[in-house]
Amino acid sequence: MSSSLTSALLAGLIALEPVSSYRQPHDSEYVRALESLYDGSTNTAIARLARLSAEHPDDPAGPYFESLALCWKIEQNPRSTRLDSRLLAQVDRGLELTERLLRADPADARAHLGRAGAFGVRSRFHLFRFNNGDARRDAIQMRAELMRVRALDPENSEACFGLGLYDYYADVLPRILKLLRFLAGMPGGDRERGLLLIKRARQESDFHRTEAQVQLYEIYAEYEDALDRAHVELLALRRRYPGAPLWGLKLAALLRDQLGRYADSVSVSREIIASVVGGHVNYAPIVAEMARLSMSEAFLRDHRFGEARQSLEELRTSFADRPVLRSRSQLLLGRCLEIEGDREAAMALYQQAASSPDPNIRDAARKASSQPLSSSETEVAHLIGDARRLAEAGRLQECMALYRRVHALDPEQDEALLSLAEEDLLARNANTARVFIDRVIGKKLLDPPWLRPWAHLLSGHAYDLAGKRQDAIHAYERVINKPLGRSDYHERAAAAIRQPFGLDRPQAIDHNPSTNHINSD
Repeated sequence: MSSSLTSALLAGLIALEPVSSYRQPHDSEYVRALESLYDGSTNTAIARLARLSAEHPDDPAGPYFESLALCWKIEQNPRSTRLDSRLLAQVDRGLELTERLLRADPADARAHLGRAGAFGVRSRFHLFRFNNGDARRDAIQMRAELMRVRALDPENSEACFGLGLYDYYADVLPRILKLLRFLAGMPGGDRERGLLLIKRARQESDFHRTEAQVQLYEIYAEYEDALDRAHVELLALRRRYPGAPLWGLKLAALLRDQLGRYADSVSVSREIIASVVGGHVNYAPIVAEMARLSMSEAFLRDHRFGEARQSLEELRTSFADRPVLRSRSQLLLGRCLEIEGDREAAMALYQQAASSPDPNIRDAARKASSQPLSSSETEVAHLIGDARRLAEAGRLQECMALYRRVHALDPEQDEALLSLAEEDLLARNANTARVFIDRVIGKKLLDPPWLRPWAHLLSGHAYDLAGKRQDAIHAYERVINKPLGRSDYHERAAAAIRQPFGLDRPQAIDHNPSTNHINSD
């Protein structure tokens, strides 16, 4: 190889150097500090990041990461504003530093990243404080800086996170939340490109891997209707950061509210309480109270009224300085007492909850006060609980007898309708089953959520019995794509794709919400 050609190749390699030039030898110390932040040691992380920032005063990463950690702490205690000015001061320091660095070298990729990070954190903070105009301006500035990074270094994995967030939300939010005024004047986004960039950041980023995973969990749970994926991401966060109660509390809520896996939610809450009792340094007493409240709601939704009431009674004097949590516990306890027949005691709690700062709790409490449960409603609630307990014990004939009583009292009760449909399908009464299934499957909201894959599974069976194989397969695929954590439905749908329902006589489906779930390990 000639010396001139060698020189040309070396020059080409030098020209590609910006791919890694933004990295610094002490970056691993930043990563360790951020890991402690995500593992629940927020104050330790902030102190470490402040020390690193002081040790490297010309590094724009320092003020960015310190402001990011402060933002996390502010979000965990939103009623306090004492850290707001400190966060904004760190952002200003980062912007002043990066402006000076870029005057000296406009191609300084690390300075552009630090500047983008400062704008990004401030935008996140302003959104949290409902300062939408300021949040919009900073988001635009963040994107502009990250586009400059991409121009200097097209493969920069750190830029992927911010650009992915911008692309995703700038495309999705106007359609979902109709935030056209908020997004006026902002460059357009691209949902699919945004998701790909965030996923790449989760895989390749040194600094933003966890931030990207948190965003993916929130995106899957709130915007993509992909709760099984959200569950996987949240499980991974909890395994990786067992020292942070945040991930366990979020997991318990996801299992309870969005998947309807009540027993699993209770188990997670109990593990959190055990960590508090065991003296884990990051698990303060308030964490145990929050976990107990979550567990109480899971009991209530699983129609375990006695266990819910007992757990809520233990919280009577809790949450003195947290009015939202206090009013939520009052509302839940009131509902338990009313279902158990004590309307007078329930009314006192509803009236207390009606002054909640949370409008949803306030409205629910006022509705409960003005619209007492009928005797048939309370009877149905108890019958469903008894039917679920019988299903858990494998006493399916007795369970079905109770669901028939539920249906007689409330012909539109979804869980009873699907139980009757299942019974008819096993007896090869496809037409009758289809009537029950269709009354459920078209509803926008189902409670518990796992009624949805169950309805599609039974729909597939009805199609198979009617000889409509392609329609059946389509129904089974919907179960497989969105089982909502139900391994029994997933496995039965997969088996029915291999062999049509009706060629043999399968056992009844165990629709117990407490014991069947997808293992996401």
